[in-house]
Amino acid sequence: MDIRSGVTGLILAGGRGRRMACVDKGLQRLDGLPLVERVFHRLAPQCNSMMISANRNLKQYRAVARNVYPDLRSRFCGPLAGMETGLQHCMTPWLMVVPCDVPYLPVNLVSTLSEAVFLSDLQLGAVFASTEEQNHPSICLLHRSLLPSLSEFLDQGQRQVMFWLAAVKAKSVLFQQRHAFCNFNTREMLDGGINVASNGHF
Repeated sequence: MDIRSGVTGLILAGGRGRRMACVDKGLQRLDGLPLVERVFHRLAPQCNSMMISANRNLKQYRAVARNVYPDLRSRFCGPLAGMETGLQHCMTPWLMVVPCDVPYLPVNLVSTLSEAVFLSDLQLGAVFASTEEQNHPSICLLHRSLLPSLSEFLDQGQRQVMFWLAAVKAKSVLFQQRHAFCNFNTREMLDGGINVASNGHF
């Protein structure tokens, strides 16, 4: 089975960037390259096509990916709003969602999550990454049929990704590469205060 052909990649870059003094986090540089570009190059080979969810600086994001979409909802409603927009524009059966601040994602991310779907006895519409330390709900593979459920959840004023994934009976998938899911979400990390890339796990 050609897994890649059925998956669209979505990078979430539409947040407020509160931990970085409200700058546009996806455009902040790590070793000379914007975070969003690093994530794009990590994920794009695993997908049929790519999209970026962004609410600011759309022109800059379109220099990375042709398809850039702002949230359908106003007021920065969080990652779920970006997922909703991604599902709205998704032309493949599956949407692979990742944040813009995880530049060392596993190169087998899509294949591992897809395998969990296809080998399960359950009719799974969503799976998400986890490590032994924690869950990573914003790194998830979603079937596009989940759009009505997600929109209804947001209409009710709900915003927590994990709550919605639980509502749709999503399954967690364990990855051993825990450092690959490190979030570069502070200025100190970008400036080299924490250099996880030096440990050789990528």
